[in-house]
Amino acid sequence: MGIDAEEPLYNELAQLAKAIGSWPIRIQPDNRIMYHISAVLAGGSIAAIIQVASELWGASVESSGTESGLGNHALLPLVKSTVESVNRFGISDALTGPFVRGDKGTVVRHLEALSSVAPNMVPLYCQLALAQLSIARATGKLTMQRYREIDEIVKSAPVSYT
Repeated sequence: MGIDAEEPLYNELAQLAKAIGSWPIRIQPDNRIMYHISAVLAGGSIAAIIQVASELWGASVESSGTESGLGNHALLPLVKSTVESVNRFGISDALTGPFVRGDKGTVVRHLEALSSVAPNMVPLYCQLALAQLSIARATGKLTMQRYREIDEIVKSAPVSYT
């Protein structure tokens, strides 16, 4: 839990943080906004990504007669497993999917499908793809050549914000 305070208030707030099962960390006033942004991304943005994924999941099964609105229920085991893997093994070892595998064909098919079904989701997919590519490359899971090829595919994707 980030704390922006001077002594003795910092010590009191740190004890409170520990009492509720958190761990205190001193945040400098100039860095508070980045701390807040990181919390927004790790909290509300993850929830929004789950919602988007659930909607896409729903679009994949609704035509087969499956009840809509089950995406959250269907995807939460994967989300929980991913969070647990990040906790146990770290982000780079928890990362899976076409970007880590260097699977250009799947990335192209994903972008084509999103462009057709949910074009407003292409920018989100591309930004997350670039982040995953960067992690995969930094950990040596992806060759530089494959990194460049997929990076070019992602960066040349048609983007729509409507």
